[in-house]
Amino acid sequence: EYGTTIIIAEQRLEDIVPFADNMLVMEKGMVVAQGTPRDIYADLRGTKYNAFFPTYMKLFAGRTVLTKKEARLALEQEYASQQEITLPQVEKDEPLSFIECRNLSLRFEKNGKDILAKCCCKIPKEQITCLVGGNGSGKTTFLRVLAGLLLPYKGKIKGLPQSMQYLPQNPLYLFMEDTVAGELSGIEEELQAPWQLSEFAQRHPADLSGGERQRLGLCKILSQEAECYLLDEPTKGLDFPMKEILMKRLQELKQHGKTILVVSHDMEFTARLADLVAMMFEGEIVVMERTRDFFEGNQFYTTAMHRIAGQLNSHIIVEEDVNLYAKKK
Repeated sequence: EYGTTIIIAEQRLEDIVPFADNMLVMEKGMVVAQGTPRDIYADLRGTKYNAFFPTYMKLFAGRTVLTKKEARLALEQEYASQQEITLPQVEKDEPLSFIECRNLSLRFEKNGKDILAKCCCKIPKEQITCLVGGNGSGKTTFLRVLAGLLLPYKGKIKGLPQSMQYLPQNPLYLFMEDTVAGELSGIEEELQAPWQLSEFAQRHPADLSGGERQRLGLCKILSQEAECYLLDEPTKGLDFPMKEILMKRLQELKQHGKTILVVSHDMEFTARLADLVAMMFEGEIVVMERTRDFFEGNQFYTTAMHRIAGQLNSHIIVEEDVNLYAKKK
């Protein structure tokens, strides 16, 4: 509004696209499309670039909606509220064991504020738990305590797995070699291939982009054998296809009996991945619920799709739910 030019490079477009005047789509160093977001999506709908757009823009085949409000109004026109429904029966594996945290308290200064304040929770083993909450609420500190990198001054942890792998927010902390090839040495080709890192083999890890570093860090961590994986914002810098690869890998690890705890601000990813969602506030885990229960009962920490279609049907939290829980007029 003040005549300032703003250029944003971003993978998560749910809240950015409606405010953009101009949009560029790039591939392999070249601009393949440029124009207003509405025109660009109308031209690219149905192509491989479709995956990069917000989920709500992909709901309609015959029209292009740019904002969440347009999507909500379009849904109201096309679908009817469905009050009497039979929920699909989803098998819920009841956990047999837990990582149990009792009264964990930690501060960085003797007379400072507790970052973790009598934090109590039971994290089920062999399942995927996502931890959400605002910046500074203690999520990363909690993860580092579980990883053994920080020692609380009070509290106990029971049932901690013997072997763990930890992905920090900054994956550069993981890298010790001068080349990407050196970092990947010893990792089976089958485990490397999905992350598409071969073209960077001779580059230094510090010379990679944020998303490329994230892929290298995830490849290293998720290729190592462990009982438990602790991941701090693993989708940072990843595009939608890479998130699908990450989700598939985490589901594979879960099927092999691994325990996974993910810290994330990505609500769409969390809704599709997690068995349970826990929320941290001021150093305490204040709620832990099954994923669908958490998102259906939340107005702030929820998905864009639930905000758009929640009044149509409270069970809609991801794109796939629209046809499942709503009937066409």
